[in-house]
Amino acid sequence: MKALKQKNKGNHFKILSSKIVHKNPYWYVVDNRVIRPNGSKGHYYIVHKKDGIVIIPLTADKKNTYLVRQWRFAVGENAWEFPMGGFEDGETLLAAAQRELREETGITAKKWTKLKLLKQAK
Repeated sequence: MKALKQKNKGNHFKILSSKIVHKNPYWYVVDNRVIRPNGSKGHYYIVHKKDGIVIIPLTADKKNTYLVRQWRFAVGENAWEFPMGGFEDGETLLAAAQRELREETGITAKKWTKLKLLKQAK
């Protein structure tokens, strides 16, 4: 795991140093010491997360979808959301989506369509 994964195209920050300051099995935090575009020095923290998937399961008639109710510790309440999760080692995108849908809803799907690959802003 590298502390800095940044392309310089369009980057108006000068990076003085980059260091991982926290790491766990799900994400890690990088503290970048920088010179900002206005010339001031500071820190720019980036949280790097593992890739994940979100499933938008439609009913057979395509008029409804399935949501799951999950307790979210960070907001202190239950949230209604699409089934989602992470990848297991060596798992393909489709296999991860199929597993997460089955684990979280108990249903399976006959047809799968990849909609979009999204990059997190971190």
